[in-house]
Amino acid sequence: MFTFENEQDSRLLQALEDGKTVKNAKQTYYNKNGKKITTINHTYPIIFKGERIGAVELASDITKYERLKENMLKNGLTRYTFESIIGISPALKEVIENARRATRTSSSVLIIGETGTGKEIFAQNIHHASDRANGPFFTKLYGHSR
Repeated sequence: MFTFENEQDSRLLQALEDGKTVKNAKQTYYNKNGKKITTINHTYPIIFKGERIGAVELASDITKYERLKENMLKNGLTRYTFESIIGISPALKEVIENARRATRTSSSVLIIGETGTGKEIFAQNIHHASDRANGPFFTKLYGHSR
């Protein structure tokens, strides 16, 4: 059993109501003991003979990572560098190079991407490698799913 601050926040109920598939969506709820749980979910409606008869959700628990991130941010301990990003794909290398270029500008930077893709890591990389590194770090992240 679990509950949400607002029942309409349930991706499973949303799939039942509107029949839409949602992938890589971050969701927070409370378990039967009132403990806050955060997951990344893939939610699918179940369609049989053209009729929506149910929904299924696959969830990956990221609660301990979220708590670690919150504690590190609260205590000012987080400091990512471009070297913290692991990957060899040409697409990732291109994104890293674009982020490095962003460190050389005084303009605001908009970072968009699906939930769990590392927007926070790139935001901190850009900040810490810029001329503003000694100033405050402000971020407002919006994840989206397809």
